[in-house]
Amino acid sequence: DTDAGRGHLQCKPAQRVVLGYRFKSTGAVRWSIVQARPILDKEGKVQIIVTVMHDISERKKAEEAVRAADKRFRALIEKSSDVIALLAADGTILYESPAAMRMLGYAFEELKGRNAFELVHPDDVQATTALFAQLTQMPGASTSAQLRFRHKDGSWRWLDAVGTNLLAEPSV
Repeated sequence: DTDAGRGHLQCKPAQRVVLGYRFKSTGAVRWSIVQARPILDKEGKVQIIVTVMHDISERKKAEEAVRAADKRFRALIEKSSDVIALLAADGTILYESPAAMRMLGYAFEELKGRNAFELVHPDDVQATTALFAQLTQMPGASTSAQLRFRHKDGSWRWLDAVGTNLLAEPSV
């Protein structure tokens, strides 16, 4: 409540709405957040409406660009013939692209949360884990290896693997 000199006035909560509009002359689209707060007198009648408008067009463009980039990235990953995986520092599988199903027979749900080294051939596991441990100590570094990985049917598949340490990358 405020005293505005002409009686007792009451502020109501602001109402907020996002509006998009197109200029007929140019066809340009602009976006705004509009907040309106009615000021009432002691009888509850609207005396003033305080309105604030913020142009959020650039933010909307940036959000759309992020959505488009995410859609492109997702399409590239999901359609790639290579298996793309995210592993935690301890080797836990956090993500496997759909190519894992095509190449190794496993659905993502079957691999998520498992340790990747459980599926490496016993003769390759020591060298692979040592290389992985070394890689985890070098942020941004990449290395490659050839190893055998168990297919879902129990057979072994030779893989050319390239690993990059992205553990310090916030987006990963």
